[in-house]
Amino acid sequence: MSQTNSEQSIVSAKANVMVYDDMGKKWNPSGAAPGLSKVQIYQHLLNQTYRVVGRKIQDHEVVINCSLQKNLKYNQANQTFLQWRDSKQVYGLHFQCKDEADVFTQTLKMAVDNLNRLAISSSSSASSTSSSNAGAGGDNISIGKRSVASAGSS
Repeated sequence: MSQTNSEQSIVSAKANVMVYDDMGKKWNPSGAAPGLSKVQIYQHLLNQTYRVVGRKIQDHEVVINCSLQKNLKYNQANQTFLQWRDSKQVYGLHFQCKDEADVFTQTLKMAVDNLNRLAISSSSSASSTSSSNAGAGGDNISIGKRSVASAGSS
């Protein structure tokens, strides 16, 4: 089987992607210049992993490509700003509207919840039996494709 179709977008929104500068104590735009990006959460169907990918709408520059991990701590700081940290960086997404922020945040929460369930499932099944079906399907995949309609799509 080909793995080219093993990853799918489960949510898409438009946002300004930011990274936090610890030294300067301020948020800076990710990438060469500020600008609106199409930000998506991708789910790898075979590995049951997730990542956030963002590309600038104007020039398609990749401004974020961040794997989501179990127990990810994230914060919706206000109605249109979501932030989280990985081992190297603090990321922020400033959405154009509350609806996009809400849908994206709900999908992020479902992805992290799914990763946490899979981690619990695989650790308990590994200790009780050698045949593990964690991430093999069934009811583990409950996240559907989500998208927020916007006027004037690019």
